[in-house]
Amino acid sequence: MPGRLCFGGASPTWGGGLAYLDADADGRALGRAYLLTAGQLRDVAAQEARVAVGAGPALTREAGSWDAEPPAYERVVGLGERDGHPMFTLTTRRAAEPAPPAPAYARTIVAGLLEAHGGSAADHAAYLMDAGGVADGWTEAQLAALGSE
Repeated sequence: MPGRLCFGGASPTWGGGLAYLDADADGRALGRAYLLTAGQLRDVAAQEARVAVGAGPALTREAGSWDAEPPAYERVVGLGERDGHPMFTLTTRRAAEPAPPAPAYARTIVAGLLEAHGGSAADHAAYLMDAGGVADGWTEAQLAALGSE
């Protein structure tokens, strides 16, 4: 998807930096697609923003946003269509202070990249090192090692 993966702020769930897409940055970010109804996407967005389920944004085929306290994904970015289905990602409108992801979060992200995109842990470690905030707490070798845990 267009944009750049970044980590910043502090995740209350994982600790460390929270992953978000800087949708306005140059570059390409890896992602994973799930086929959801509009209601399911609103519920996921509400859970991520820590607001009551059902209080998520009203979505159009382009995008949407709503007010939520950081750290939260309060912006929905339209990514076009795939097989006739609109695609969206949850992210933030705010640039967060760069912060590396916590070990458990980084391990989960590396595992997800391997599962969704194949390749090697070293390939994904190099990709993650280009993400904002990661180099402040990780080396490429440390991230690659997470893929073998």
